[in-house]
Amino acid sequence: MTLLQMSISATILIIIITVLRAILIHKLPKKTLMFLWGLALFRLLIPISIPSVFSVYSLIPQNNTSYVSEPINDLPRFFVTSDMVSENITNNVDAQGIYNVSISLWTVLWMIGFSLCVLYFLIAYHRGIKKFKNALPLETTFIKEWKEKHPLKRTLLIQSSDQVFSPLSYGIFKPVILLPSTLDFENTEVLNYIMTHEYVHIKHFDILTKMLMILALSIHWFNPMVWVMYLLLNRDIELVCDETVVKLFGEKNKKSYAHILIDMEIQKSGLMPLCNNFSRNSIEERIGVIMKMKKMTIFSSVLAGLLVVGVTMAFATSGQTEDGRTLAKQEQMNGTHSQSYENMSPLSLSIKLQNGEEKEFGPFETVDEMLEVVKPFCEKQVNDGNMKQSEYEEILSKYSSVSSENQSNIDNYSDSLSSENQSSTEGEVLTVGEQAYEQGNALTPDELEKLYSVYSSFGLNYDKNKDCFYYKGKLVREFIDVMQYNGESLSSGKFKGTIRQISNPRGEGEIDVSTIRDYEKKDEFGNGTLLEIKEQ
Repeated sequence: MTLLQMSISATILIIIITVLRAILIHKLPKKTLMFLWGLALFRLLIPISIPSVFSVYSLIPQNNTSYVSEPINDLPRFFVTSDMVSENITNNVDAQGIYNVSISLWTVLWMIGFSLCVLYFLIAYHRGIKKFKNALPLETTFIKEWKEKHPLKRTLLIQSSDQVFSPLSYGIFKPVILLPSTLDFENTEVLNYIMTHEYVHIKHFDILTKMLMILALSIHWFNPMVWVMYLLLNRDIELVCDETVVKLFGEKNKKSYAHILIDMEIQKSGLMPLCNNFSRNSIEERIGVIMKMKKMTIFSSVLAGLLVVGVTMAFATSGQTEDGRTLAKQEQMNGTHSQSYENMSPLSLSIKLQNGEEKEFGPFETVDEMLEVVKPFCEKQVNDGNMKQSEYEEILSKYSSVSSENQSNIDNYSDSLSSENQSSTEGEVLTVGEQAYEQGNALTPDELEKLYSVYSSFGLNYDKNKDCFYYKGKLVREFIDVMQYNGESLSSGKFKGTIRQISNPRGEGEIDVSTIRDYEKKDEFGNGTLLEIKEQ
């Protein structure tokens, strides 16, 4: 998945969670919301697709955009030139045929935004930690007893500082509960609520959750819904903590706990993005939720379970085709479903004469073979008055030009690759196979076999076990297929089209082969119609 795909799919999930949160915040266990936010974080940070037939993305109609993904580690190469890439991108080809694409303007802008976000949060955290260095250990009889009742496998420190004005906690491996020095340490009831609240934050590793959220926000800084998620996730972290504290102390004490929140809000401290601040979220919402908290019922449990399963299956997964492949991979395979090959057949020709007779020719394996039969027939029909000379010349011109046009393009492409002086082109060249491999979407041997089966009826067969091609029983050294072509050679810098070049991974082979296509007739994927495969 690309960064944009990750961001878009996460955006849909964030919108769904935000709506559910607004409607069901008083009916759901608060941990349900945290689980759903976890799904959104997964979508934002992990670039993988989990296919499911229940995904809403399975309902999206498939398009015919042509993308091909091939394993770069086995050295087949597939290059696509596209108008969709910025014209400022320059592509360099070195002697080994490795394609390096300079950084685009959008990538530079993203890197600037990412760097600024990371820098902001690091500075904010550093400033806070610098203030906390002067904090003093706090040891009272009550605190010692409290720590005995609240064991933690990690070393827990309780300190006080005159630099903070409301309680907070920070640290992962050596967590610290930091209390303002202005707090009344003799009021053990208030102190118990506050320390238990921060203790729950520490046990839940909420600092780690916030760090992951900040990372996601920095990566997807351009997405406004991720900023919404950042605000709501921080609120829900506090709501989960409040819910846990109320359960520990009992519902009868929730009013007292709410009053303490109000008192702490009056002494609210500044922004600390990597600290669990006792009162930094919307205090009104928190108090409202606390006062409406009730024991979990069977209804709320079932509702939470259904929402978790439903949202996960529908929005946290990727679309899947009927044969079990994800829609993303289906697109990368350039429509390699079984219907892709039903219309592929050896070369044939139908000629309608002026006397009403229709003559069928074929099938032939090559254009040259067809012309050897068709030319004498047409010449005879012209002489007999059953065909106009212009009609004959049109047929001859069409198929002769198809053969010469393809061969010229193949030659130009081969010369371009072998040239040591190939420094740049105006056309954009993307190494799609390399991109797919980096994203973990390289095709399996079975998928490659299916992809290349389009060539089988023309005598070119792919051996998935040896990862090589055979043409009429001969081992192929290099195979070139100019699938789309705008009439310009690659060396001209104006080439726009699609070229598949696959070399034997071991450098072995007896022959080189290439395709001949009719670019005036497009197949269902926008490629020129495949007419034949021939030795070079």
